[in-house]
Amino acid sequence: MRTAPVSLLGHFLFLLQKHLSSGLLSSTEQLLFLVPSLILSSLFIHFSLHIFNCLPEVDNTAIIKMQRRK
Repeated sequence: MRTAPVSLLGHFLFLLQKHLSSGLLSSTEQLLFLVPSLILSSLFIHFSLHIFNCLPEVDNTAIIKMQRRK
């Protein structure tokens, strides 16, 4: 589950590349759209990974012991 931010970013960048390669925008418009998008996606992944790293790890030993008792 810790790869969720990376997967979301990859999906976002795929959609962004698909939209930009459609030829509907001029190269200047593409740059004006691409630069803020890359900055926002970089901030998103930075803070998402920070939040995911702050989450406590699950201790599976207690769960396994409870399952063995049944």
